[in-house]
Amino acid sequence: MKTLKLILFQAVCISFGILVIVGTGGVIDHFLGENTITFDWYQPISFVFCGFLGALATLVLNNLDKLTIKQLIVRVVFHCLLLYAAVSVCGYVFKWYSNLYGFIGVSLGFFVIYGFVWFATGYFTKMDEKEINAALNDIRDAD
Repeated sequence: MKTLKLILFQAVCISFGILVIVGTGGVIDHFLGENTITFDWYQPISFVFCGFLGALATLVLNNLDKLTIKQLIVRVVFHCLLLYAAVSVCGYVFKWYSNLYGFIGVSLGFFVIYGFVWFATGYFTKMDEKEINAALNDIRDAD
């Protein structure tokens, strides 16, 4: 259940991050007077699909407790490269970019979202740990 909760949380974070990046780009384009963004019907669905695909790659990071620092770094780098490849393929298939500059924009967006999801996951994991510790302390105090 904990893994499913983590995957769903990260899928929502990734999808939200994609929408924020696309929305920010649209607002900037609007104020610069450039072409406005238009979506094909499948674009919003592709963002959600990419979010779930990215969240599933989190399974690579399961069972990190007994790893050495070197093994941990290798897994995190592999995770990042796996996600980058998945986003690049999704970008190509769903036509998120049409030239090199578009690909660079998608790449920059990927790294921003990757950092955001790591930060958000760590933050909410710490909050869950604090809640659990507080509940355990309440149980101990009640006894």
